[in-house]
Amino acid sequence: MSEQHPYYKFSKHLYQTSGDGTYTSYNKISNNEKIERPEIKLYYKLNQYGFRSQDWTNNKEECYIALGCSNTFGTGTPEEDRWSNLIQDHTGITVYNLGISGGATDTVTRLLLGWIDEINPSKVFVLWPNSNRWEVGKQDHVRCYTPGSVYSMFEKKTHSDARYCADYLGQDFNSDINKRRNDYTLRGICNERNIEHYTLECHDFKNIDKNNARDGSHNGPLMQKAIAEEFINLLDK
Repeated sequence: MSEQHPYYKFSKHLYQTSGDGTYTSYNKISNNEKIERPEIKLYYKLNQYGFRSQDWTNNKEECYIALGCSNTFGTGTPEEDRWSNLIQDHTGITVYNLGISGGATDTVTRLLLGWIDEINPSKVFVLWPNSNRWEVGKQDHVRCYTPGSVYSMFEKKTHSDARYCADYLGQDFNSDINKRRNDYTLRGICNERNIEHYTLECHDFKNIDKNNARDGSHNGPLMQKAIAEEFINLLDK
């Protein structure tokens, strides 16, 4: 088998770490992030790989993996209130969080392929992002496209691929089939390794605690708790 491309492990948040294997704290995860509710105190702690998670280097204990978008990363939410942390509290098993803000369904399967054999979890939890996003490997990074980012291309008139992007995102079928591909990929990766996997849809929780995260646009801790409780119900069945 050929050596795995480094993009499989790529986190866009890696640029915000010190790169020396230590945790680095940031008050905002990006320059675009607003602080609408300053009473919510939080810092983003990123590990050496660019994830808001503990360091899994040389881990020998049983562990789980959580994957998804900003609602898994916990944008605008204290780390202890995230659904992955609540599952960790309930089970007593470390949950490594591989959530990426703005992530796509592609992000989930890409990172799972990149990290699963190194982290070696016994269970995988996925909160599927909205399906109308997808990833593209660029020259030196992986970029996730969303409808908003594509429309901004048209406004700036600087991207020749904007029409293709809009055509892709404009057809629900393209998003649906891509989500189905990623779902089957997830199942295949886990089944090959006899790893239990649990999935939920992000949009099923979109109206719980709406806009109550620190940035005023993401949902708050009540949504995180609802997601954790649903995963725990699946675990306890």
